Amino acid sequence: MLYYWIKQPELLVASHIKPWREDKDNRLNPRNGLCLNALHDKAFDRGLLGIDENFKIIFLHYWQKQKDLMIYLNHMKIG
Repeated sequence: MLYYWIKQPELLVASHIKPWREDKDNRLNPRNGLCLNALHDKAFDRGLLGIDENFKIIFLHYWQKQKDLMIYLNHMKIG
């Protein structure tokens, strides 16, 4: 889980990788889920961040320009 260091479960959101409304077959599939905080959930839903085939977090070009953020988040993996 990406947010293992967050001790307050109230700050975590169960997110769908494939949107609920678009994929009826995978709505309840646990492999279609991510545990994110509310900020990253919103960014994921809006396409500002994603996950590559190696389960690394990828960012939209705008975020890649934010050097302080990228130093902190570069090469983080989920799972």
